[in-house]
Amino acid sequence: MMSYSIHALPWDLAIAFFLIGGGRIAYIAWKRRKRALLTASAVFILTIVYGSFIEPQIITVTESEVSLPMKEYMKIVVLSDLHVGPYKGRRFISRVVTKVNALNPDLVLLAGDFIYLGSDPVNYLAPLAELHPRYGTFAVLGNHEYSCRNSGTVYGVLGGAGSDYSLPVRRALERTGVTVLENAWREITIDTGLLFVAGVDDSCSRRDDLKKAMPEVLKQSPLILIAHNPDIILEGIARRPHLIVAGHTHAGQIRLPFIGPIAPSPTQLGWEYDQGIFPVDANTTLAITRGVGESSPRARLFAPPEILLLEAKGNLLEN
Repeated sequence: MMSYSIHALPWDLAIAFFLIGGGRIAYIAWKRRKRALLTASAVFILTIVYGSFIEPQIITVTESEVSLPMKEYMKIVVLSDLHVGPYKGRRFISRVVTKVNALNPDLVLLAGDFIYLGSDPVNYLAPLAELHPRYGTFAVLGNHEYSCRNSGTVYGVLGGAGSDYSLPVRRALERTGVTVLENAWREITIDTGLLFVAGVDDSCSRRDDLKKAMPEVLKQSPLILIAHNPDIILEGIARRPHLIVAGHTHAGQIRLPFIGPIAPSPTQLGWEYDQGIFPVDANTTLAITRGVGESSPRARLFAPPEILLLEAKGNLLEN
């Protein structure tokens, strides 16, 4: 059972303010028979309710194809930005896990930001233990685990600024059987050879070491890199992996038709790289998921929680 968190209070008060204000305007419009104003206020109220309480609970699956230098077909699930805490609890994570398992993935990659704030209960991550991909579940930590923005400056919303919560989060993940990669890599034996999965620590931790994170492998050996922030592609060495998976953007979290995200971009790449599949060069593909949780406002609008399913089709033919 998820208990109410004080961290949700400011945004819940804002939601209440908007709903009461919208209701007041609707009442005045109805009394004065101002149909256009009544319609506008009704749309406003419905949008607030939908974005705050309905869309954040709609878990979508986005399927995309990527190419890796191997003979084997593989299903890779990417999850990011779970942000357990005031908005998302154990029950929601269980729903995500159930949907992921239904996809029968070979590999699950978790791209960071597991908590909302450091004081949030990491036991909400326990359902991740029910993930059973064929080749394992691998994760990196995000900026929320370090209570910092990717500029390196700390943020403090109702406390917790500057505190490092990476250790309790890492321990919670490891209890579920997830392998946390902190500037590290693992070699996986697959049916047709070897696959390498690497993970780099988030840049805001100032512990990131991309060179250490990646193994020296031949071009014919598939290499996947997990990074929380897609800005990782701005580093030249990031051209070595065949596939980079990331999150962090939330795709803006709140988007408007024909306009897109209303918030400033949290990356140097800008909103051009907000979600989806992007060719970095002839060798490297970047996949960005909009994540499943929320930070700051209790809202998602035109950016529902996403499970990203990558169908990796090998580009090596049998001899």
